[in-house]
Amino acid sequence: MEIILLTCAAAGGLVGAVAGLWNAYQFTRLTGRVDEISVQLKTHINAPGLHH
Repeated sequence: MEIILLTCAAAGGLVGAVAGLWNAYQFTRLTGRVDEISVQLKTHINAPGLHH
């Protein structure tokens, strides 16, 4: 019974670690997209002669 409990705890820890790494990866991709959108918005607003 103790082996089953330890195995489940180890599997849960591994799943938690993998999920944490996946979330960190997704966050870095999202941050890159937000930065890209910010640059595009600033370029549009600061384009010379765009708005008269």
